[in-house]
Parts: sequence; structure tokens; C-alpha cells
Amino acid sequence: MSPKIDRIAALGAVLLALAVANPAPAAPRTQARTKSGVVAGAAANGVVSWKGIPYAAPPVGELRWRAPQPVAPWTGVRAATESAHDCMQLPFPSDAAPLGTPPAEDCLYVNVWAPETPASAKLPVLFWIHGGGFVNGGSSPSVYDGSAFARRGVVLVSLNHRLGRFGFFAHPSLTRESPNEPLGNYGYLDQIAALRWVRDNVAAFGGDPGNVTIFGESAGGGSVNTLLVSPLARGLFHKAIVESGGGRAGGLMAPRTLSEAEAVGVAFATLGGVAGDDAAALAALRKLPPTDLVRGMNLMTMDQQRDTYAGPMVDGKIVTEEPETAFRAGRQAKVPYLVGANNREFGFMPLPPAAVDGMLARFGADKDEVVAAYDPDHTGHMGEVGVGLMSDGAMVEPARLLARLASASGQPTFEYRFSYVASSIRKDTKGALHATEIPFVFETVRAKYGEATTAEDEAIAAAANAYWVAFARTSDPNGDGRPRWPAYSVLYLLHGGGDEDSGWSTIGRAGFILDNLLAEKGALPMLIVMPNGSLPRPANLPPLVPGTAPTPEVAAATAASQARFTSELMTDIVPFVEKTYRVRSDARSRAIAGLSMGGGQTQRVLVTRPDAFAYVAIWSAGVRPEGAEAFEKEAASFLAAPEKARNEIRLLSIRVGEKDFALPGSRNLDALLTKNRIEHEFQVNGGAHTWINWRLYLSELLPRLFR
Repeated sequence: MSPKIDRIAALGAVLLALAVANPAPAAPRTQARTKSGVVAGAAANGVVSWKGIPYAAPPVGELRWRAPQPVAPWTGVRAATESAHDCMQLPFPSDAAPLGTPPAEDCLYVNVWAPETPASAKLPVLFWIHGGGFVNGGSSPSVYDGSAFARRGVVLVSLNHRLGRFGFFAHPSLTRESPNEPLGNYGYLDQIAALRWVRDNVAAFGGDPGNVTIFGESAGGGSVNTLLVSPLARGLFHKAIVESGGGRAGGLMAPRTLSEAEAVGVAFATLGGVAGDDAAALAALRKLPPTDLVRGMNLMTMDQQRDTYAGPMVDGKIVTEEPETAFRAGRQAKVPYLVGANNREFGFMPLPPAAVDGMLARFGADKDEVVAAYDPDHTGHMGEVGVGLMSDGAMVEPARLLARLASASGQPTFEYRFSYVASSIRKDTKGALHATEIPFVFETVRAKYGEATTAEDEAIAAAANAYWVAFARTSDPNGDGRPRWPAYSVLYLLHGGGDEDSGWSTIGRAGFILDNLLAEKGALPMLIVMPNGSLPRPANLPPLVPGTAPTPEVAAATAASQARFTSELMTDIVPFVEKTYRVRSDARSRAIAGLSMGGGQTQRVLVTRPDAFAYVAIWSAGVRPEGAEAFEKEAASFLAAPEKARNEIRLLSIRVGEKDFALPGSRNLDALLTKNRIEHEFQVNGGAHTWINWRLYLSELLPRLFR
């Protein structure tokens, strides 16, 4: 090699070294490359936001009432610093989340917030679906700003989806055009399309497509419940949060069938001057101006247009059944589930007396008890009774129902009740109204309450936001020193020989008693399990007559039945409860109580498995004289270890009425326990072998459990 060539080679090596040492500058964090092209957002206060990113083609012209179509790719860098149009609607002045952009039919866009400096390459994703009764709302309101979520290490995605007659419309001409395609629920199809966009693109913003939590409020919460049961949404998300989303079949947001919705669509077309069900009719409908489709409808007026607006429907492909139906059958997506509602959802709309009377009629003979429960001070304000009934019936109780059903399906399930009222409105507002949790969940209370925001408001908002973030990250909202969202202790409540497990619910009023104690803070939250303890008896045995000594055959059969129940309780029932529900699994978190036959079963559990339950209550049961020898033999190890019993059992209570035929047996049990120095309490009160006594015993036991 010549010296000249050698010097050139050396120079090339130096230049190469410089190029390696000084690589080309990386794209700014504000830029992200989606499947359709590059978008440029804006950074502020440690957060990058991208707004107005299209996830589907504009649903206008021939694309009105079609499934979302792919976005046309673009070249260069697309600005994504301003919110796009919210979907076409008629806004209303009192909206809790006023729109930040004018609505339009071209509206299928998402917004993304992410930390400017992500802590990892794969951050959990929260996907927000707004409320508004499926006729109002959008992603532009300032209270939906996702910055607080991003600052806590989450990627927040919000979307617009078609509303009103743009999003939920059926007509025979549409069915003729696309008989094999999903029809009617175009708003839901938009949500599913946006979830597919998240799956395909969120990694470019730092999000993990394998850890997506969908959450929404009101109609958005109802949408989450619907997505949980929609076959088209399976696999697109991994956790779900429902805020005030209803869920009862036939409830506030009950869907029509596709054929019913088609009839409603024909009625609307006729009103708009379009007749027929052929292609020409459909072309005419697609040419109607957007304002003609809105036709003055919003959340305040939609009830006046039920004849011409169908709303969400059971179409057979997107929506195949209502959430409650699917949850009861276990057909929902089995993902971690957080659900709840506010304590005074509809406090802004007191009902007229006639409407309240109609709501109370369904309670029949229990009407007066219901009124007393909702008006404990006997004010006579029936409008307030209506507020409570409507709030609980439409939102609170359905959330509890779906939480129970989800938990029974093995899903990690958390239920909440939001009752905080912002400091500035607390004087005139009795409870948390519908949608008022949103600025706390998003930690945007200053956007909502401005200078009136207090430190207390901000602290509650920080906690709420952190709960939601923790759930999105780990499927558990607990952690970081926040008040714990507890697992529950369990009371196993056993019925008598003449009842089934429903006895404690109906005649015993166990749920009513516990609910009232919880409202008065007189008892801790707990799960009550009521097993059916009625086991088959040999057909040739004579019936057991209350108050009389059993024959040896009956006594032997009863002992065998109790032994079998104990075995099934400890090998089947308790493990099932502790696997299925969010409960603690230690003995100190278990209680057992039973009456009559159930008291006898409880007594046997006590002496054979004293390590299993820390709280034991035996009512109207005991040791018959003729069975004392057999009992002492079976209970020998328990009676011989009073110190062990003292360490394992925190409460052992025996109660009976002075006119109860079980009184002699209860006294015998008391005497045996006293003789063997087993700590317990024994109380005889007035009354007989009746539910009046057993309800009293339960109401006095519950406040003492799990303290």
C-alpha cells in the first residue's frame, strides 16, 4: 500500500471512530412512530402528550354507519398537540365535563399521555372511555387530562367514539347492505378499534400492550362491562375498572334487540323524510346533515326521543347478551375487576312523589321498612327516599352484584364506594353525585374546582389516582402506605333443621342487619356465607320431634350427619370460599355461628376443629343428657386443653331463650365447658326457639367479630 493510500485509510478509521462516538441524535421523546406515521406531541412538567391521533378513517359520507376503517398513512411528521373534534352531539351547559373542542362527525381520534422519562420500556396502559349517556361526552375535557397518571408511570390513552344516532343506529337498509357484518353498535366498534390501535401502537409511546386496563364512567363504565362480555373484544385488555356503570339486566341502560332498533331507525328515517329500506333510502340517510341526525338530542332530552333513538342494542355479534346474564353464566372475560359507584349518584334530581310511590310499589309489604331505611330521621321527604332508591338501584347495587358474580368466577375483584364531597361545595351537597369522582381519579381537581380546591381535596385525589395506578400495574390497588383495601373476614352462618340456607337471608334478615350496622359503623365489613347444612337422612328414620329425646337410631344418624357436615365444611366449603373470594384465610379471620340444628353443627366443629374458627357462637343448641357421654368422648382432646383453646378461640358464646326447649342442653354444654375450664360466655334471655331471638343474637354478635 502506498503511503498516500495508507494515510487515507487511517483518516477513514478516525472518521469512523468519530461517527461511532457521536451517533446521530435520537428522535425527540415528543415523537412516536405509529403504524400509520410519525406523530409529534408536546412535553410539559415531566409529561409528554400526543393529542388528536387518528385510529380510524373519518366515519363520514359512505363510511357513516360502517365499522371503523383503516387510517390512511401519512408521510413526514404529523402534529399532535391539540385535541381533535369530539364526536357529533349537542352539548348541554350543565355537563360535569364540558367539551374542549367543537363536536364534528370526523372524530375518531385518541390522545396519549406518557412520562417524559419512563422508568421502564414497558409501562402499564390505562384506556379511558368517557361517559355521557352515549349521546354526549368526549376526550377533550380538561378533567380528563392524563398527566397525573403519566407522572405515576402509566401510559394513559383516551378516545372519542361515535355517539347518538351516529354511534347506535339500525335500519333494514343497513342490514340489507351488510347482512354478515356487525351492525348497529358502531360506537362499541369504535372502542374495539381503538383497543386494537393500542395493541398495535402503544409500545411506540412506552406502553405495554400486554398490560392494558380499560376504565370508564357512567356510559363509559357500562361500555367496560359490555366489552367484558363482547366476543370481539377478547384479548384486547387485561384488567377492567367500572365507575358507576350499572349492570343489572333490564336496568337503566338496558339494550334493545337489533330488530327493535331497526323499527326505531325506520321511525327516525320517516321523521327525516326518508322512506323505504333499499339502497336509495340508505344513501339518503347518509346524506342527511349531521345536525339532522342530532335533532336536538342530548343527555337532558334523550328520554323524549326514545321513539326515534335506540341507543346500544343486542346485535348478536358485537353485543350478544347483557352483562348480568353473561356474568351469571361465567361467560365474561376473567380479568381483575375493580367496580363501584358514588353514594348519592342522583342527588341532583329529586323525584316527584308519584315516581317514588312507583318505585316503592315493588317492595310490597316491606315498603314501610324501605322508607324507614332511606329516611331514618322520619323527615317525610319522599324525594330524598327516591334519590336513595334510584342511586342504589341504578348504580350501587348493580356494582355490588357484578362484584359478587366476578368474584365467584375467580376474578380478583375490588369494590369501592366513593362518598367524598369537594370542600368548596360540601355545605350545600349531601353526598358524592354522579361523575364527581372523576376529577379525583384523574387528579384534576384544580381543573374542576379552581382556586377553591383545598389541600384535603388534593390529598383525596392523589390517593384515588394512586389506587387506580396500582391496580393497573399489579391488579391490586393497595400499597405505598395508602389506607388498605382489605380482604374480608368471613362469618359462616348455619341455619336450623326446618330451614335452608336462604332462611338467614329471608326470615333472619342477616344482610339487612349487617348493612345497618355497617352504615352506623357498628360492625366491620365482612363476608357472610350461609351453607346449606341439611344433609340426607335415612328414609326409615322417624322424624325428630322438637323438645323430645331422640331414639338411639335418630341420635346416631344425627351424629353421622354432623360429622359429614364438618368434613364438607372444612374440605369443600371453606377452601372454595377462600379460593373464590377476596377473603383472609387464617382462623382469626373466620367465625362460625349456628342456630338449633346449625348450633349443633357449630358445636361439633368447635370440639373437633378448634383451630379453624376464632369466633364461635352456638344458639339454641347444646348437649342432651342422653348424649353427654358420647359428646365428652368426642370432645375429649378439646376439653383437656383449655390453654390451647384460650389461645385459638377469641370468642365462644352460647345463647338460648328461657322458654326455648333447647335450654337444658345449652345448660349442659355450659356446665361441661365450665368444668373443664374452657373460657366462654353463657347467656339466657327471654323468648323461645324463634327467629326473634336469633336475629337479636346475630345483631349483638356482629359488632364483636374480627376486632
